[in-house]
Amino acid sequence: MKKYGLPLVILITNCFFSYSQLSLELDLSNAHKTIEIFKNKTFLKTQAIELAKLESSQALLKKLDTQDSTMIEAIKKVQSGLESVSNIEQKFQYKSIINDLNNLSDFIKELQSNLVNIETKLKESLQPFMPSNKHITIKIIGVLGGNSTGYTFGDRNIFHISLHHMNNDMDYFFLICKHELFHNLQAIWSQNEKIRSALKKPKDSSPDYWTYFLFESLYLEGSATYLDDVKTIKETKANKSWLDRYKKNEKREKFIFWMFDRLIVDFQKSHSNENVNNFYNSFFTTNIDEMGYYIGSKITAYVLKDKTRKDLTSYMKASPLLLVSDYINLSKNDNTAPYQFSEEFEKIVSQLSSKVSNMTD
Repeated sequence: MKKYGLPLVILITNCFFSYSQLSLELDLSNAHKTIEIFKNKTFLKTQAIELAKLESSQALLKKLDTQDSTMIEAIKKVQSGLESVSNIEQKFQYKSIINDLNNLSDFIKELQSNLVNIETKLKESLQPFMPSNKHITIKIIGVLGGNSTGYTFGDRNIFHISLHHMNNDMDYFFLICKHELFHNLQAIWSQNEKIRSALKKPKDSSPDYWTYFLFESLYLEGSATYLDDVKTIKETKANKSWLDRYKKNEKREKFIFWMFDRLIVDFQKSHSNENVNNFYNSFFTTNIDEMGYYIGSKITAYVLKDKTRKDLTSYMKASPLLLVSDYINLSKNDNTAPYQFSEEFEKIVSQLSSKVSNMTD
């Protein structure tokens, strides 16, 4: 962790609690600095620069694919009462944050006082997926800014939560923590980095690397959404848009499965960086309601209801293609399955599975 001078250490609130297998560290440096800046009605460039340089802020900038100067300009305009003129400046969502400062301050205080209880609940909920005899330390970075609720960058011990999207709802905060922490556990078990490295050959013009990446995304987000157990969640102001996306996908289930099937087949025939970006943004972002999250969760649920199959922990140790392959085999003659993939799709999964079978331990 990056070290800071004494004045900033006093400002930062880092809470750390240890248990036998899981420890959570809460980094609120970005949140505290953001609130400090916006409580001051006058724009001070030095403060904005300090915020942008924080390690937690750099992660936000990476997520938004922008730079320090954009954050500083967005802060300046909001404090001056000006509208953010560019799309990227609007994505910081500073206008809504500055209008909710008191509630956000109260929520952060409540969060700090409840961290031990949250940690205990997370440990109980995710215990089956934790490696035995291994202590895991996870840093939760609470940020103010951005349009994503929670995110990781493939790290095994860090995830980020946008506190302004929590709407003071501690249950929703727990749910997002659980989802993102499960991604951290997936990374601990995963061999995907090894497989992707083997597939990414400079002179290899095949689409296998990116096709594998798309199946990996389907498994990672789908299995995490499966654990969210959406059907048991009571709707609140904080989670309404999230639940609405799930319900919308549920109504068009056959169609979005078919679309994923067709696009994978088409991608094999005509692949490019632009195509993979469009594919990913369509299925694994809120642009079109996180359709891939839903598809992956239904695949996971369908496979795991068959008691002759492996449990979820076993799939965490394997290639994501195993889960898809098992779904194909189980659903092939089952008209009650959510969807039956095309022969072309099955062939792609089979061939790619064979290719990566020698790349795993």
